[in-house]
Amino acid sequence: MNQPLRALCAAAILGGGAACQPTPTPPPAPPTPTPVPMLVSGCPPGETRMLVTTGAPATHAYEAAVDALDAAGATVLLALPQYRTSAVCAPAGAVGALGAAGLDPRPDPVLTILEPAPSTPALSTYAGRQGGGALSLRMALLAPTYDPAAQWHLPKIDALGAWSISTGANVRVAIIDTGVACDHPGLAGQCSGGADHVGGRPQGPDLPGDGNGHGTHVAGIVAEVLDGRDGSGVAPGAHIEPHRVLDDGGSGWLSNVAAGVAAAGRAGMMINMSLGGPTGDPLLEAAIGRATRAGAIIVVARGNSGGTGRSYPVCYEPTVGVVATNASDTRAYFSDYGGGCADVGAPGQDIDSLWPGGDRKNLSGTSMAAPAVAGLVALLKSRGDRDPLTTIRASVDVVSDQTVTGGRVNAARAVRMIQPGPTVTAGPTAPPGSPRPTPTHFDAYPGGTPTPAPIATLPPPSTVVPSPTRTPSPPVTRTVTPTTTATTTPTSTRTVTPPPQTARPSPALTARPSATATPCTLMAYTRVGTVNAWRPVFAPCSTPTATPRR
Repeated sequence: MNQPLRALCAAAILGGGAACQPTPTPPPAPPTPTPVPMLVSGCPPGETRMLVTTGAPATHAYEAAVDALDAAGATVLLALPQYRTSAVCAPAGAVGALGAAGLDPRPDPVLTILEPAPSTPALSTYAGRQGGGALSLRMALLAPTYDPAAQWHLPKIDALGAWSISTGANVRVAIIDTGVACDHPGLAGQCSGGADHVGGRPQGPDLPGDGNGHGTHVAGIVAEVLDGRDGSGVAPGAHIEPHRVLDDGGSGWLSNVAAGVAAAGRAGMMINMSLGGPTGDPLLEAAIGRATRAGAIIVVARGNSGGTGRSYPVCYEPTVGVVATNASDTRAYFSDYGGGCADVGAPGQDIDSLWPGGDRKNLSGTSMAAPAVAGLVALLKSRGDRDPLTTIRASVDVVSDQTVTGGRVNAARAVRMIQPGPTVTAGPTAPPGSPRPTPTHFDAYPGGTPTPAPIATLPPPSTVVPSPTRTPSPPVTRTVTPTTTATTTPTSTRTVTPPPQTARPSPALTARPSATATPCTLMAYTRVGTVNAWRPVFAPCSTPTATPRR
């Protein structure tokens, strides 16, 4: 208590007043929120970042388009000739000149991380634990385990049952996000390749390549290795390929996102995109289409608005949209659902994973649900699954909440359905502009248990009736009349018995069986309507099992 206040209290007491109470300490002012860095366009003041369709790739037409950009005063920031598009800085008044030159200018949309929802206090006490170090490195190669108090999602999808069969070894998962802190002990030896498509934070092994944290959290859900604190990803044997397309504030230009998809989209690649925005663009759609035709599988978070509104890239048809579920196997309150953009559910509320600086954090969001599915695809691809999406759809746990489209994934059941086999390598990438095939990924029974179409009953093999056994002919009695001569000879009768005949047995014919429904039956999904709705169909294999004829 300071001196003036002490004197005031003494005077009050001498005058018969009540005891002086100390002045209450005012509550501390709330901390000033850290400002989110503004998205840097890379353009000088007064210029606008735009996308320009520039014509055919690697041809004179493309070169002429670049000349037209120069003539209009536009500066190329990012050239994606395989998609006939460039990101440019266009000065004021250049749009009309670009249009007059036969180009198609349009805004370069902004995509952001799907902001995680607040975690519940019950589990958020696990956030921010420190530790690691040498113990982490020693334990990195041990069998995966988990902390049941924090990583509840692993036993929920029975990842533990899957690990005895597959850990995702030799599968690469591209994390297209804010970058990945590959120096985290929980990702020791897990990162390889990747690129920084924004600038300023190189990606690669042992680099602190994430200034936001979101991408590191996502990568940990996929492939964290045991780091001394009982943490594991869904596929701890998989490798992470980080592609930084969003800045430290969690935002990025669509053209940078498309560049990341283009770099990661190749045969056998698993891609996770926990990002999105309300505006789509032909550039990103073309990049996703080209990647899936090349053999990549792209998993995308459905969104955190709690509704059915469309967003992108999750609403592009070739992607796999993931709804977030909670510990009660119902849809998390924040998760978007339906709208023709959802395929399956996975845990996404109160998920513990890695954070830059060797830390951990507990977050909620469809951003956390999507990498759980990406990790499950890695488990299946490591087993040589030719169609992991169909396997996932056939192995889900059906939950009571009908807004969890397709059911909630079950890792152990999915992995046990797969017999080991060779990994399929996709053929060459189709040229730009080629018609896109009907997607093979599953979707959407809007709730309830899907009823598969019945397996067609194949006709029984034809029955071959053998030829009847021939019976020897009975003896034939003939009357022989000799030639008449001058001397008359009396007529005589004799019996002629033919030699016995042995019947020729007919060869035994074995009918060639028709193609059998089991095991040579394929289950596929056929498009229904104009949205992501599919129904299963059953068909015999193209090469039926047969017994050769003799």
